[in-house]
Amino acid sequence: MPTATQIGTDIGGYAGVAHLYRLSAPLTDRVQGQAHDHVVVFTVEGFGQPETLIVPARSDGSAIVMNKLPGSVTGIADHAGALWVAGGFEHGEPYEIVIPEPEPEPEPEPEPA
Repeated sequence: MPTATQIGTDIGGYAGVAHLYRLSAPLTDRVQGQAHDHVVVFTVEGFGQPETLIVPARSDGSAIVMNKLPGSVTGIADHAGALWVAGGFEHGEPYEIVIPEPEPEPEPEPEPA
């Protein structure tokens, strides 16, 4: 099963809540004919209904272009749902979302005796 690992949350510069994902199996931008292994997924409210968009991105979360990738859907505001559709469309099975464990806090230095 392909995976979408969340590597950034609340990415700025988008019209709605946006998260950055690294894909184990890339999505193809049908307009440009290029495959992308980083995408930003964000949700917006337009014309009275929600829309979830997937766009190709750089590893820093900035969009390469604002072309909608497979999985962009109207009528739902759901990142997991959009990635499920994207994986099914592109690879025949949905992306499994992976949210890495947070980095552990460093141990405090012991005080000198």
